[in-house]
Amino acid sequence: MSPTLLSHYLVGFIISLGKSVLNLIPAQTIIPIVTGKSKDLKWIRGSGCHSYWLGTYELRKNILFGKTVKPKHVVYDIGAHVGFYTLLASKLVGKSGHVYAFEPNPKNLSFLKQHLSLNKVANTTIFPVALSNQTGPANFSLAQSDLMGRLDKQGKTKVKTTTLDNLLKRKLLKPPNILKIDAEGAEYSILQGASFLLSHYHPDIFLATHDRYYLPKTHQLCCRVLQQAGYSLKPLGASNLSSAEEIYAFYHPKN
Repeated sequence: MSPTLLSHYLVGFIISLGKSVLNLIPAQTIIPIVTGKSKDLKWIRGSGCHSYWLGTYELRKNILFGKTVKPKHVVYDIGAHVGFYTLLASKLVGKSGHVYAFEPNPKNLSFLKQHLSLNKVANTTIFPVALSNQTGPANFSLAQSDLMGRLDKQGKTKVKTTTLDNLLKRKLLKPPNILKIDAEGAEYSILQGASFLLSHYHPDIFLATHDRYYLPKTHQLCCRVLQQAGYSLKPLGASNLSSAEEIYAFYHPKN
């Protein structure tokens, strides 16, 4: 285990012992993120779980993301939620880079905007839309957990959908170096709507497919699309690709 990973685990373990105390911190308290490359960025305590401001959220993915994103990079944070990876990416890419954050959930959007404002972030653009393989209105389900909102025909909230290829071809986005995709089951549709992007720009991709328990084929279909596009896939936090809930994909065509 690397020293960085160990230090994160120790912080998480030690502070987890005092969760009852942490819960006494008022929900709207502005506090600094404690560890990691997001350290000292300002965070709203009640915007999500404690691991956000502790800097231990999705630890292995978080650390690899921090090593992969470089100054001047363009990062797409798809399923930005309240902005943990958006803030991290905005810090890593610097003034010469740019971050595009995609988030359709109104409550999450509010926290996302507040976090960018608190940290005086000037290199990030928010798109309040759901990415998919088509453009137009769609139904969105607001789950009990703000992490789990999803496109759903039975959903009662109306959102706008569009595709990455559509936004790129309209020159509303700069071509990406990195994609982070965590969209609660919409990952396959998002990749379908990004065929031009994948074939022309070959960004590194951090992909979550943990929602395959609700949509069983999502993981398999996403892996197939990426492999057919020339990507190699690395499981994160699992011993093999089939059981992984997080994937790191990098362009490596086989000649």
